[in-house]
Amino acid sequence: MTHQGLSDATLLFAESPTRFLVEVAQEDAATFEAILGKTPHARIGVVLAQPQFRATSDRGTVIDADITRLRTCWLTPLAEAAI
Repeated sequence: MTHQGLSDATLLFAESPTRFLVEVAQEDAATFEAILGKTPHARIGVVLAQPQFRATSDRGTVIDADITRLRTCWLTPLAEAAI
């Protein structure tokens, strides 16, 4: 489903009420989306075999990053704050 007027950053990171991130098996995606019907939703990525986080939009790839590097970036400030 296209969300015209919303930036990729808004679609990925907005914390407005009732936003959920749901992981659905590829073979169940069409059924899941059919159940959602007219409820606003967007498919933002797929699970990959390699340790990579990749999110896409109608405009192309939004994020393509190594999971280990993302984890380090996330944990480092937390570890520094605990000192």
